[in-house]
Order: sequence, then structure tokens, then C-alpha cells
Amino acid sequence: MNWCRGAALRSVRKTSSRSVMPITRHAALLVAGTCLGWGGLPASLTASQASGGPETSPPAEAPATAEARALFEESNALWTRPGRTEAEAERAADLMHEVTVLEPEFVLGHIYLAQEDAYIHQTWDRSSVRARRARAAATTAVELAPRRADAQGAYGTYLYRVEKDYEGSLEYYRRAMELDPDDVVPTRMSGYVARRAGRWDEAVELLEAAREMEPTRSAEAELGNTYVWLGEYDQARKAFERGRALAPEHRQPRSALAWLDVHERGDRTALREFLDEFDSGYEEFRWWLAMTDEDWDGAIAAMEMGEEDPLNSQYSVLPRAMARGLALRRRGDEADAMAAFGEALAMLEPMLEAEPGDPRLHLATGTALALLGRGDEALEHGQRGMALMPRERDAMASADFQVQMTEILALSGRIDEALDSLEEQFSRPFPWGKATLSMGPWLYPLADHPRFATILGTS
Repeated sequence: MNWCRGAALRSVRKTSSRSVMPITRHAALLVAGTCLGWGGLPASLTASQASGGPETSPPAEAPATAEARALFEESNALWTRPGRTEAEAERAADLMHEVTVLEPEFVLGHIYLAQEDAYIHQTWDRSSVRARRARAAATTAVELAPRRADAQGAYGTYLYRVEKDYEGSLEYYRRAMELDPDDVVPTRMSGYVARRAGRWDEAVELLEAAREMEPTRSAEAELGNTYVWLGEYDQARKAFERGRALAPEHRQPRSALAWLDVHERGDRTALREFLDEFDSGYEEFRWWLAMTDEDWDGAIAAMEMGEEDPLNSQYSVLPRAMARGLALRRRGDEADAMAAFGEALAMLEPMLEAEPGDPRLHLATGTALALLGRGDEALEHGQRGMALMPRERDAMASADFQVQMTEILALSGRIDEALDSLEEQFSRPFPWGKATLSMGPWLYPLADHPRFATILGTS
């Protein structure tokens, strides 16, 4: 039984269910499901990059009453809408919560709510309220239907995304596999968990097995993304090409292959061609490309295209004013740049006060402070962010956060420390190619240093 529901896609097999692909932070652009943040690229494009949008199928189960059915259908429509925003995701989860209140015995409602709230908590809203609701829904699902694979999987997803209890989540996924050996989702989700735990060989084995069980574009996307982290670009390209063959009209494989050219060779041709197909959207991609072209006006325009502010992903929080300010600084408009950085800090400070345990907010605040010339305060926030998410807690998030820490050091004028941090980063799997980082807009203070070129192999 296919039971996992998440942001980027929904896959339904025996009963209604959703298959999730984790979204990733930093500037935006891991070829297949990971968001860069400031270091390499922009910040919250995971849904469009990782899956290009959801794959949907009507649920096989529905609530009994007309009122609950209407809410259920509205929630599903919002959750699976291509390009769904954070606000729409939260609205979808709230509607699903209403369904569970109206029909507390409707198991699938609790399963979906657990998966949605867990995903939202991992990606955007780290509040304890969100975490408690996810836990309550997952617990209720298991209590109501202990022999349902999707109920066991929902609790595993809660443990994975909220608690970061990887061994516990794997145990629930194992139970799901036993209850429904033909379902691919527990195998796929176990691969995602293995990545977070830093068990990369195991992750590849599981994701390859999941692809063989059910070859889909989304399965190829996540497998390819994993190979990107490992620097195995030939294998990544094969996966993305298979994905394109399975879904020739889908945007994600083309976006993934375009970014792979950037990561591997620094070639932005395919990325330009991809963006030229669309009049709007992909503003983080456009900002990054304009910054690498030293088209400061174009970068500013890109940050004025959308409305979501700040740009959030599970690895970063980026006020648009901060990205706009960097372009202003590079253009030579220092007074306007400082005003923009101040605007960004003013946005971040109340967010950090409300959620002091969110490492993304400490790192974002550290970046804003560094840009404002307040280096000691910036370093303090950066170190706090790193301490909140050590490598053993999340191998993927900690790798992204280290890039942000490198940027804070560079922007604070601590050049040697920034270069040490960058060099250490490449001792473990990493989501961006050296060619991509060599063009990273937030690392511009390092650009002319000989050691920077040596570390990135561009000398």
C-alpha cells in the first residue's frame, strides 16, 4: 500500500497515498531535489526542481459525510497543486485536520495529516505546535489501524521528519514492508532516511532497489540527486536521462540535467535555455544566473518577481531584501544595500525570537549581520546554528549549513577561516559541484584568493 505523502509529488497505488520527495535549502539547485541557499544558488525551489510538480491520482478512500468529503477533496487539490506555496500547504493540512475532527475514525485522514504536518515541519514551520499535531495524527493512525502499512509508514515519516529519529523511523518502515511487501514507498523512504544518517552506500542501494521495483521519473530524480551528492555525475546523468525518457514533457529532468552541467562543468547554457522557456517563475534560478553574469539589475528584478518572503526551504530562510541587497552592493550602491540588509535583519529578528531553536534562522541572521559589518555577532549566530544541527543529527542539513557558515566567515572578512571551512566541506558528500561553488554569489570575497581556486580546482 502506497502511504507516503509529501510536498513534491503524490503517487498512488493500491489505496490512496502520497509519495514524498524531501526538499532541500541553499540557493536552490541541486539537480534533483535539494535547495541550495545562499552559497551556491537561491533558496526554495525544491518542489519545482525535485519533482517539477506532483503526480496525482484520486484517493480510493473517502470520508463518509458530504461535508468531510468536500474538505478532503479541497485539501488534496491544494496539496497536489503544481507550484504549491507554503501557505497553500498549510491550508491543505488545516483542512485535513478539520476532516479528522469531523470523522475521527477516518484513518486515511490521520495518515495524510501526519505526513503533511511532518513535511511542513521539516520544510518550513519548525514550531512545537506543528510537531505535536503531526505526532498526534501519526499516533492515532497506528492506533486505529495497526495492520495498515500506510499507518505504520506515517509514524515512520513523523519520526524521520520531525524527531530525526532515524533508527526508529526505519523500524516503522520495516513494519510497513512486512505488511505490504509489494509497496515501493517504504523502501524509497528508507533510502531517504539513510542519506540523512550519512549512510550513503546504503541509501544508493535502497534507492536503486526502489527504482527497480517501480521505475518512475520521481524515483530517477531522487536517485540522481543522491549521486550528485556523491559527486558521481555520470551515474546522476544516467538517472536523469532515464527520468526524461519516462516523462519527456516534464520540467524536472530538463532542469536537473541543466543544473548537472553547471555542477560538473560550470556550463550554464542549458540552464539559460530552460529559463528562457518561461515568462515567470524560477526567480531564485534567475537571481543566481544574473549574479553569475554580473547582471546586477537582472538579479534585483528577479527578486521582485514573486511574493513569498522570506524564501523558505528546509535548509534556509532567505529574505528577498538580503538577496536584493547583495546585488545592490555588487552594483556599487552601498547605501541602498545596507538599507536592504537592515530590512532583512528586521524581518529575521522576530522570527528568531519566536523560534530560537531553528538553526536556519541563526544562520540567516548571521549572514545578515555579516553583510552589515557586525562580524562578531554574525559568527556567534553561525556557530549557534551549526551546534543545533550537527552532522550526526542530519548529514544533509549539516552539509548545507556548513556552506552557510563558510559564507558568514567570508562576508565577515575571516578569509582564512572561510577557506578552511570550505576545504573541510569536501571531505564528505556535498550537494553542489565545485564549479557551481566557484560562481557562488555569497562567496565573492573569496573569488580572487589563490587558495579558493586551488580548493575548487579552477586554478
